[in-house]
Amino acid sequence: LDARLYAAREELGLSGGSLSVTLRFAPAVDIAGHVRIDGAAGSAAGGRVFLVAGDGSNRQGAEAHVQTDGSYVLKNVPPGVWDIGLDPIPKGGYLKSMMLGDADVLRADMNVTAETKAPLEIVVSGAGAQLSGKVEGGLARAVLAAPQGELAGVLSFYALATVDEHGAFEMNSLTPGEYRLYAFEDLAYGAWFDPEFLQPYAERGTLVGLKAGSKAEVTVQAIGVEAVR
Repeated sequence: LDARLYAAREELGLSGGSLSVTLRFAPAVDIAGHVRIDGAAGSAAGGRVFLVAGDGSNRQGAEAHVQTDGSYVLKNVPPGVWDIGLDPIPKGGYLKSMMLGDADVLRADMNVTAETKAPLEIVVSGAGAQLSGKVEGGLARAVLAAPQGELAGVLSFYALATVDEHGAFEMNSLTPGEYRLYAFEDLAYGAWFDPEFLQPYAERGTLVGLKAGSKAEVTVQAIGVEAVR
């Protein structure tokens, strides 16, 4: 028997009346690849590679455990847009690259079709950047590191740290690049998923550039609850 999964999806706008829909089913595919640790001791063996729907739907993804040689196979991946995760990432490390064949799927969603045959190669670097600092000018409960430049639209590169009673915070395993830091007295988790949320606070953020394996200390100005829309 053919155990291959077939899937179909169509977005509809309903405004009354009747509607005829044709669903075109396409076969799911297996995606093989490797996880390589670059510049770090240890292995990714025993970790898991997993997929989460990248189109806002609640479609079930796929997951696979990494073997001792770094290989894995994601079985029955339905056609569609997917975000990729790796858990755990070695301490001090960060996701350096994810390539589906020649396509960079770390900085963009992965679009899978019934014709997808390319391997998904994942590289983890052990040289994550470290950042510590202090909040001044008021109370803050959390510091958000928002990537700038080409990483600005990639939610997986945002980082959040809690602020202790002395106003200190610490972040580890950051992807090298430029960030703007915001210290909020009150911040709803995921508020930054809205690309316009941070625009009113740009001048109150602190800009910092991080290199691979670097350590940096910064001072961030608090943004009180009265300033948050």
